[in-house]
Amino acid sequence: MNTLNIAMFLEQAARRSPDKTFLISGEQRLTFRQVETAARRFAQVLAGLGVKAGERVALLLPNVPALPICTYGALKLGAVVVPIDVTAPAPEIAYFLNDSEATVLVALESLVEAARGGFQAAEGCQHLILANPSALERSEGLPDSAACPPPARRLAELMAAAGEEFHTAVTRPEDAAVILYTAGTAGRLKGAILSHFNYYFFTQLLTQDLWRIGPDDVIMMIAPGSHIFGQAILNVACAAQAKLSLMARPDMEAFLRTLAQDQVTFLAGVPTLGYYMLHSPLTDQYDLSSLRLVMFSGAPLSPELAERFRQRFAVDLITGYGLTEAVPVTFVTADMKDVPPASVGTPVWGTSVRIVDAAGRDVPPGETGEVVVRGPQVFSGYYHRPRATAEALRDGWLHTGDVGYLNEAGHLFLVDRLNDRIKRGGYSVFPAEVERVLCAHPAVAEAAVIGVPDEALGEEVKAFVALKPGTTASADELIRHCKAQLSAYKYPRLVEFRDSLPKDQMGKVWRRSLRG
Repeated sequence: MNTLNIAMFLEQAARRSPDKTFLISGEQRLTFRQVETAARRFAQVLAGLGVKAGERVALLLPNVPALPICTYGALKLGAVVVPIDVTAPAPEIAYFLNDSEATVLVALESLVEAARGGFQAAEGCQHLILANPSALERSEGLPDSAACPPPARRLAELMAAAGEEFHTAVTRPEDAAVILYTAGTAGRLKGAILSHFNYYFFTQLLTQDLWRIGPDDVIMMIAPGSHIFGQAILNVACAAQAKLSLMARPDMEAFLRTLAQDQVTFLAGVPTLGYYMLHSPLTDQYDLSSLRLVMFSGAPLSPELAERFRQRFAVDLITGYGLTEAVPVTFVTADMKDVPPASVGTPVWGTSVRIVDAAGRDVPPGETGEVVVRGPQVFSGYYHRPRATAEALRDGWLHTGDVGYLNEAGHLFLVDRLNDRIKRGGYSVFPAEVERVLCAHPAVAEAAVIGVPDEALGEEVKAFVALKPGTTASADELIRHCKAQLSAYKYPRLVEFRDSLPKDQMGKVWRRSLRG
């Protein structure tokens, strides 16, 4: 029987470089051996609680050492990790626990109120464990009554009583490793099942071919562990035996200070992060010369921002395209100079990309349609959702829900999401196209476009705009700007100004919250 368990990334790193620093979290430093030992102890804790291979272990943990320790510990047991967004309120936590059928919830002590509320509302979750950021020492920051409400137990105390010897469970390549929740229909998130082989494939591909990360690199993990970006960064750092600088919900000053202090060489985030780095008055106060490679993904990257960022920070800049159900799909490496600026690249090794119409037929180069992909990184389906799985995976191809086109050379260009499109008078308007035009105006810092109900047209195009500091622009001016560059049915008739636009944990503008 073929075996594969991605906990071996950590086990191998601890064997090869036991005393090398792996995790950096503020002033705390943990070596590969320390993290491996702690992960073994956590696996022992889970086994002692009666958790079996294949059962789900939910983690309500930000980017602190407890996250990789508990992640790899659960994987060592053969359990399935279910990372939960740390901003989730109690009702959402209960939904994740019930939907994934998690038997254990590990939460940061400071999140105790939401964790306890979600745990008590969940039907089958049996154990609530509270962790401090390090997972290794008992926190004295909260009194016993608050920090450890019955039936919760402290992780550090459980781990102190556990042994250090644990043999990593035998799992098959196709076995589930992680369930990541991603946007679904009817307002409900769906749990995407990612196997050990999915993780192994994209980790090796990113480490060796695309990001080219080595033992001398220091990688910042700013994306949360509940996001596929964060998951990729954690595993790449471990597989490459690189240092991992953990950032838990930083402000701009803390982010810049940590970049300089930890001498980060590789940074990955959304383009909004690049914009803030270029425009923050704090940036010049810190030495960021250690940066050699930056990746922006998750949202369109304008050629203007890319060029300004390269010149300002003297770094190689890369971009790409992927999604929770398949990461990565396409890529633009730093040495691919012939890739058109607006493209997200060509398919990565072993991956095929097609553009299809509503009937599933291939469309000619240059014509838009739905992006469908096939490759070793594609997920196996949504947990307990056979209908949604059948809709997403058809004839061996993942239907991404993204709209795009391929040029004659096979470069992929993204237009928008199918479910974000606006139907105005029978015409389809894709918000990202309008947003790109708006952001090209010299006064616009960021923009988001949605459809609002209209009695005559069904939907009307409305833009939310935040202006750059010290600039002015009227709604009429922005409408004229768009009208000059877009078809008559596409340009916005309504403009609302905001000081800033709402964003998710990754820093992407959150259109859904603007719909009210």
